[in-house]
Amino acid sequence: MPIAGPRPCFLLQAAGAALVLATLLLPAAQACGPFRVAFQHYPGLYEVSSDGRAHGLDVDLLEALAARSQCRLQGTAVSNVRLWQALETGDADIVTAALVTPDRERLAEFVPLVQAQLHLLVSLELARRLSGPADFLADASLRLGVVRGARHAPATEPWIEALRQAGRVSESADKPSLLKAFKARRIEAVLVYPMELYEGSPQWPEDLALRAWWPESLSVGAWALSRKTLPEAERRRLREALLSLLHDGTVQRLADRHLGPVQASRLIVKPLEAPATGRPSSGPR
Repeated sequence: MPIAGPRPCFLLQAAGAALVLATLLLPAAQACGPFRVAFQHYPGLYEVSSDGRAHGLDVDLLEALAARSQCRLQGTAVSNVRLWQALETGDADIVTAALVTPDRERLAEFVPLVQAQLHLLVSLELARRLSGPADFLADASLRLGVVRGARHAPATEPWIEALRQAGRVSESADKPSLLKAFKARRIEAVLVYPMELYEGSPQWPEDLALRAWWPESLSVGAWALSRKTLPEAERRRLREALLSLLHDGTVQRLADRHLGPVQASRLIVKPLEAPATGRPSSGPR
């Protein structure tokens, strides 16, 4: 099932792995589409195994959406930096696990699916020494890692900017690379949602800790439907199909499968209203 997607310049390369998903073909004639769906590499949501197979919550949700909506959907991986550029230029019709911001709402209609609490991932030893963001900022030896071009919950932005001005922010191309840098101890902290840490085992590493220093940063993960390339009727069709997958428990079951029951239980998966403009809301990007 070959898949089309954003222009070739947007495709990511991975050693020995093809990042293009198969086109989702249904037995009956497609009622709509094809629509181009942009993924970014993200733990538990979109990953590519050593044999080139794409897997994750968003991959299976795309297949479920194609079946439910009877639309032909084509998915491909896009770098975080170019993800929203692809939507703005018309090279993508849908972006998965999207962060809602005022400037993006002019580009897309958002269909919220999950909620998650933002945490700071640090070593257990460091967690015992720090009581909040101010303590981290006060220790000039500590560095924060972020994904290049990523947006963050508004509550965290002043803290991140203060660290950036002090030269204490390190950037990685995507979340998997960022977590590798953390494990290699090149940085001391990473902003994460717990679901990003699932690696196929419910066993939590004893030397790591999560700190919820921004209780107001409860964020919403949404799929973004392009206002530029998708007519209102098609957006409504896709929106209703996504919400039906949320209502009937499909999203929760997929989260359990790909994130594990321990991490999936941290998500609040329930029908939601679209988040208001300017409120903190995200997936990973």
